[in-house]
Amino acid sequence: MNGPHDAGVIADSMDAEPGDGGRLYRIAFGVAVLVALAIRVFWAVRYDQTHAPPGGDAYYYQAQANEVAHGLGFIDPYRWACFGLKAQSAAHPPLYSMYLAAFSLVGLKSTMTHRIVSAFAGALTVALLGDTGRRIRGPRVGLTVAIIAALTPTLWINDALLMSETIFATACAFAIWSTVRYFKDHSVTNAALVGVGIALATLARAEAAVFVVALGLPLFLFAKPRASLRAVGAATLAFVVLLGPWVGYNLNRFQKTELISTGLGRLLVSANCDDAYYLQTGSWSFDCLARTGPGSPGGAAPPTGATRLPLLASAPHACRIFSGGGPPREESIEDAAFRKIATDYINHHKNRLLFVVIPARLGRTLEVYKPADGIRYQQSVEQRGTWQPSAARYAFYALMFFTIVGAWMLRRRRALLLPLFAMLASAIVTTLISYGNVRFRIALDVALPIYAAIGVLGMVDRARRRGASDTDAGRARV
Repeated sequence: MNGPHDAGVIADSMDAEPGDGGRLYRIAFGVAVLVALAIRVFWAVRYDQTHAPPGGDAYYYQAQANEVAHGLGFIDPYRWACFGLKAQSAAHPPLYSMYLAAFSLVGLKSTMTHRIVSAFAGALTVALLGDTGRRIRGPRVGLTVAIIAALTPTLWINDALLMSETIFATACAFAIWSTVRYFKDHSVTNAALVGVGIALATLARAEAAVFVVALGLPLFLFAKPRASLRAVGAATLAFVVLLGPWVGYNLNRFQKTELISTGLGRLLVSANCDDAYYLQTGSWSFDCLARTGPGSPGGAAPPTGATRLPLLASAPHACRIFSGGGPPREESIEDAAFRKIATDYINHHKNRLLFVVIPARLGRTLEVYKPADGIRYQQSVEQRGTWQPSAARYAFYALMFFTIVGAWMLRRRRALLLPLFAMLASAIVTTLISYGNVRFRIALDVALPIYAAIGVLGMVDRARRRGASDTDAGRARV
C-alpha cells in the first residue's frame, strides 16, 4: 500500500533545493573521491607492471598523444611505426589523445604516467556523478552515488587500459551533471554546459553524436517548461564551437568527406563477415579486417622511398593488415572502400543480421548471451585483468537491478530519467552498428550509480518505515 506513497515522497523531494550538505558531507564526499583515485592509481600502476605494452586502440591513443606533443599532428601511429609514413588519421576522435598529449608536453610520456593521469580522469567522473546525485536528491544520495561509483569495477576497470572509455565516461558524467543542473535552473549558462557535455562526449567517441537526438532534443524541445530560444542557441553554439574545429580540420585534410572519425568502415568490416555472423556470432574478427586490407579496394603499395621503421612492441600484430603489399590508401578512401564491402555483406545477410546477429550483439554487451565467452575475451584479448571482468559483470547485474528500482521511484519525475535513457540509447546504438562488447555500454555504466543509489536508499527508507509501522502497531496492541 505504501509503495506509491514512497515513490511520491522521493519524487516530490526533487523540487527541494538540495544544498551543499554542510562541512561533514563535504569531508565525506572528498574522502570518497580520494578513495576512488587511490583505487584507480593502484590499478593503473599494478596493471602497467603486470601487462605487456599497449596494443590495438590503446597503442593508437598513447602513441598519437606523444606524436601530437612532438608536433607531428594527428597521424596514424601504426603507419608511422610500420612504414615511417606521416599519414593523416581520424580513426578515433581526438579527445583522449589530446588529454594525454597535454601531459606529454610536460614530459609525462610513458605508459605508466598516462595510465595514472587517466586515473585522475576516472576520479573526476566519480566527483561529477556524486554531485549529480546531490543535485537530484540531496547530500545523502550524492554521497552514496560517489561511494558506488568509486568502488564499482564497471568504471575503474577502464581507467588503466589507455582506452577512450576513461575520458568518454568523464564526458558522459559531465553531460548528465549539466543536464540535471539545467533541470534545476533553466539558465543560458546551464544550457551551454549541456552543449559542452554533448560535444565533449562526441569528441571522445563518435557514436556519442546520438546524444544530440537522445538528450539534447528532448531536453530543450519537450521538457517543461519549454526552453527559451536563448537557451537552445547557447547549447547549440557551445556544441558547434567545441566540435566545429575538429570537423573543419577533417574536411580540409581528407580526400573524401569525413566529419568526426574515419573508423566506421573498419568497424563495419570487422563486425559484418562470416566470422562475426557464424563463428563468434555478435562479436567481431580481426581476420576479417586483415582479409580486406591491402590488395582489396582499400589497399595500396608503399610509396617509393618509404622507410620501414623498427617496429614497436605492439606494432607487429597490427601490421598484419599491411602484409599484402604495404599500407592502405589515404584513410577516407579506405573508409569508403571498407564501408562498401561491409554494406554489400549486410545486404546479402539481412535476415541473419536482424534475427540472429543483432540479438547476439545486444546480449554480449549486456552480458546475458554467452557471458563466459565474454569474460574469456576480456581476459585474453582485451587484457582487462583476471578476476576484474567477472567482478564487473556481477556489479553490472546488481546495479541494473537497483537502477530499475530507482527509475520506478522516479517515475513521477520522468524528466529526471532522461539522462538514463540517453545513456542507454548510446549503448544500444553503438552495439547495433558495431558488435557486442561491454566497452560499448560505458555510457550506461556511468549513469547506473546515480539511479542505483536512489533505488538502494529508497528500499532502505521503505524498510525503515515498515519497521517503524510494525513497532507502533505492536505498541498499540500492548
